[in-house]
Amino acid sequence: VMASIYSEIAKQSFSQGNISQAKKFFDKSNTLETDNIRSLLQQGLVQLSDNDYQGIDTLIKVLEKDPNVEEAWMLLSQAYVENNEYQKINPASGLSLEAYIYLQLNMPEKAKPLLIKSLELDSNLVSSQRFLMLMYAKDKNFEESMKIGKKLVSAHPDNLQYLIELMNVMIDKKQEKELEDFLKKQVENNNTETIGLNIGLALLYQHQGKLKEATELLTHLQNSEDIRIHFALGNIYMLSKQYANAAKSFNLILKTNNKLINAWLQLIEALSNVGQYQLALEKNKEALALFPKDSLLEFKNTRLLLKNNRLEDAKK
Repeated sequence: VMASIYSEIAKQSFSQGNISQAKKFFDKSNTLETDNIRSLLQQGLVQLSDNDYQGIDTLIKVLEKDPNVEEAWMLLSQAYVENNEYQKINPASGLSLEAYIYLQLNMPEKAKPLLIKSLELDSNLVSSQRFLMLMYAKDKNFEESMKIGKKLVSAHPDNLQYLIELMNVMIDKKQEKELEDFLKKQVENNNTETIGLNIGLALLYQHQGKLKEATELLTHLQNSEDIRIHFALGNIYMLSKQYANAAKSFNLILKTNNKLINAWLQLIEALSNVGQYQLALEKNKEALALFPKDSLLEFKNTRLLLKNNRLEDAKK
């Protein structure tokens, strides 16, 4: 709780221009809650805004925890280009970041050798593995892409982003049977981190139109608090027109995190599909309070007002 309070004070201080106080409270927050990636990212931004290049170290911590945080890569790139402070990063990560800059400049021919070199220095560097996997896929070099992707998933079995990216490559290559066998083997080889793998397997079944198998797989998973399970289940229920069950899944998600607009949109759609227009309208208003500028929510609100015979309100 205190970590959240410190983080809020830090954000308010930063918005008011009190950089030194913001840095102090972000540091307090992240000392208490070291896994809060968003807070670490904000701390790095504040530090760099104050020409404090410890922000580079903070952003590196973000990428060590999750190399997919695009904002961290962008801020690091900016620090490197503007201030030439990049020597503070280890050589392998340095090459990976330099490659990222070239990718942003749409110069993959310069990025690729840097990524290969970085992996020669550190064969387990996740950022370089992922960038290279995506580059190979874009170049239709599916074999190399799959090779790297399988290594990534084996090392990080609960990371859905890596898994879905590998799945996309293998499905494009028409290797769905090999993908299914790979996922099942990974589940067998992992005693704990199997939720992401099972969700991936369920998504494969969904892609193949095996909605019953996908549903049965997900409903038998033990961790009922993992919202990824409920997102996957909710989407499958929507596809199979089990709208009441879909509404339950998206409701569970929003009880855990009400800042997920896709869950609101799906919940409202599910309620509408079972004729619960009044409840759908109430949920739509709750969502609009959180996302007041969202045009899709505004459209749904008008449509639901009409469904509830509130013509005059719909005209407003």
